[in-house]
Amino acid sequence: MIGDVADHIEYENHRRATGFCFSGIVLALKLGLGFGGAIAGIIISMFGYVSGDSYIQNDSALEGIRLVSSIIPAILFGVGVLALHFYPITKEYNENMQAELAARRRISKNS
Repeated sequence: MIGDVADHIEYENHRRATGFCFSGIVLALKLGLGFGGAIAGIIISMFGYVSGDSYIQNDSALEGIRLVSSIIPAILFGVGVLALHFYPITKEYNENMQAELAARRRISKNS
């Protein structure tokens, strides 16, 4: 999908920006992973989680761990699936876009 998005940017703007597209998406992924881990830690600490090998967690902390490792990711996955519903690049659109980009590249190569 990242390659399709890079091609879509070129298709819309008539300028190739693959490196910019890839680096932006990788930055967003890294920020999401960092913030996601921090938010998970904050949530389980709100449920009373205490770090350490010798500490036995209370029932509330165990419930927080269950939520952070099951229900919350499932809800966020559902939001991601819903967002994919609005993804504009269909198979037909991609085929037309690739044909147009190939034609543009042939013209610019011959110029």
